[in-house]
Amino acid sequence: MNGSDPASLRCPRAGVLAVGANRLAGQIMDPRPSFPDNQAGGIPMAIKFDPRPAPSFSRNTKDAPTSPAKAAASRVVDAFKPADPGLGLRSKAAHRADRPAGGSGPVDKKERGPGLRSAKDAIAEATEFFQADRSFMSPVDQMVGGTIVKDPRDVTRVTEQDNAAALKQLEKNQALERQALAKLTPSQRAEYLNVAKKLQNNPQALLALQVMLLDGRLASPQKACNGDTLLGGLDKLANQPLAPGMSTSDLLGQVVRELAFPASINQMDKQTCGAASLQIQLARENPAEYVRLVAGLASPSGEVKLANGDTLKREPGWDGFDLRSMSSRLLQSAFMEYANGAEWDYDPASDKSKGTTDANKGLSGYGLEASEIARLAAGLFGREAKQIPEKFVDSNGDGIADPLTDDQANRILAAAPTVVGLKFADGRFGAHAVLVTGVRDGRVYFIDPKDGMEVSMPVAEFKQKLLNGIVDGR
Repeated sequence: MNGSDPASLRCPRAGVLAVGANRLAGQIMDPRPSFPDNQAGGIPMAIKFDPRPAPSFSRNTKDAPTSPAKAAASRVVDAFKPADPGLGLRSKAAHRADRPAGGSGPVDKKERGPGLRSAKDAIAEATEFFQADRSFMSPVDQMVGGTIVKDPRDVTRVTEQDNAAALKQLEKNQALERQALAKLTPSQRAEYLNVAKKLQNNPQALLALQVMLLDGRLASPQKACNGDTLLGGLDKLANQPLAPGMSTSDLLGQVVRELAFPASINQMDKQTCGAASLQIQLARENPAEYVRLVAGLASPSGEVKLANGDTLKREPGWDGFDLRSMSSRLLQSAFMEYANGAEWDYDPASDKSKGTTDANKGLSGYGLEASEIARLAAGLFGREAKQIPEKFVDSNGDGIADPLTDDQANRILAAAPTVVGLKFADGRFGAHAVLVTGVRDGRVYFIDPKDGMEVSMPVAEFKQKLLNGIVDGR
């Protein structure tokens, strides 16, 4: 279990994290449900370029053999480099030719003429590329119901075919990328090129990095608790020493892809939906802080301060065989242990939390209760949280919470983005945590962390499934 350090410098409660007042949330699961043991299995995954036409699941941290695609990726990275120390990425005449009169921002496709590629085109094509193939899958979310809107592919997927497709987009986007790089400061360009160089064996991560450059996220002034920007944090992660057995290229590549498409973050076969939902929320709301936490957990010390000053620690056993990304395994196991406090001890291998006090000694269970997810939310975002409903009420004595009132449901939805507990589609006992991202046109939009997908559901149906949620506690 992780402790706190009251004397440590804490992030300000407002301004630094740029998180809205009602954006704290969590999963409420009272009482703690117990399910059959989950077989902790899977395939160890590391992003390594493999010339074979199949996903690479090697945990070897050595560089993969040079391949034509790797060499092409290296050429793409080299093409990013300016010809001189200043803004000499392209000639002034070329810059003027590509920009509307009197403008310095992204060039609109209409103003540039037909057939020319815009940043919007590049982002749209990359976004489509990173969607999973659902031609053989159900259009309905199997966990809680609802219509699947988007399903970003898992960040551990690395195939020769996908890498080749990513390389084609990288090459088509070079002119746009140079325009975007020209707008960065010299130090930002240096950081970008260093991160890109570390990812030269991973075309898909390079494309994800390029997307965040073109849509402006890499130039965002938003900062983590230590003052790092997103780009500065990625640069540090690319250069810092890691704990034994970790690969910089693997970890960095997965983090970049998760930040480019946060809905790709998932829990897979683990009962960590509450932790994964808050992980997604952090990636969406403050990606720089997300990088800082990953970097701290991956460091030799395995420790990092949270926004509220508490210490988050790398959990022993986090690196067992698992289908999740390296960053998700690090964060979710540490999140579970921190959320448990002194009452429970999380074991990543069994995916169970075991009782540590006289009151719960000998007991074990899965998932997180309301008070635990609130503790985690407070640690991540540096502000208080409270649950709705405030107490678990079971009028029928059947172990199932009473339905929420319409007022309670509306308060939870008004707090979006927020993590809530929903009834399972198959009627099983317990709750599944998802991240509600908003309500529009009579539908609730949320991200289900089970496999990582964006889902929508009519408001009336959503309220019927809604069991609980956590809102700002101030």
